[in-house]
Amino acid sequence: MRCPWTPALRLSGRPASAGAALAALVDQQPAEYEVLLEILAMTDPLARDALAGAAELGSEPRYTGPHAAAVMLPFLLRAPSRFSYGRYGVLYGAESSDTAAAEVRHHHALRLRAANAASGTNVLLTLWAFMLDCDVVDVRDHGDAVHDPDDYAAAQALGAKIRDYGGTAILYRSVRRPSGECVGVLRPAAVASMERRDDWRLVWNGTEISETLRVA
Repeated sequence: MRCPWTPALRLSGRPASAGAALAALVDQQPAEYEVLLEILAMTDPLARDALAGAAELGSEPRYTGPHAAAVMLPFLLRAPSRFSYGRYGVLYGAESSDTAAAEVRHHHALRLRAANAASGTNVLLTLWAFMLDCDVVDVRDHGDAVHDPDDYAAAQALGAKIRDYGGTAILYRSVRRPSGECVGVLRPAAVASMERRDDWRLVWNGTEISETLRVA
């Protein structure tokens, strides 16, 4: 089936300095950045990580359209997430900005709390909208294990199985906003287009994220 809503919305943080350089490289050379990564990987650990992510994708098509870095970085700089152990990357999106904000607030609150961040700390985010050109595996009716808010083990096992069998995207319920839905994209070629929208800001009060503001 196709995703029942479109576009998918994603709030993501802005890369730190080293990540920003990698993002600029992917945006400026969307069809050739992997050749340059091979050179950079000789001295740059982040480039080595990105090259390993590209190797995991193998020969499957990349996204090379506008804002290529916004699509490709989650696949190049892999990290464990709901539907991945960390072996491959996943691009996540939601059916609304409210759901995207609820999802990102949770994850940034965990990081800020662990870092003992000072009250008044701001996190700058960008809202992206992407169109999908693929079928999705609908797991919205799967039970609590796949949608557990804290334990990703069942979802990661399911995500690996779906990807290994050639699946391209997973449609699931948001666990941070009960009325929301999300999609996890397993392959970059499933993205037909990416558009940059608003800038947002999260405000940390020392205990929790107290404000979520659209700033532009």
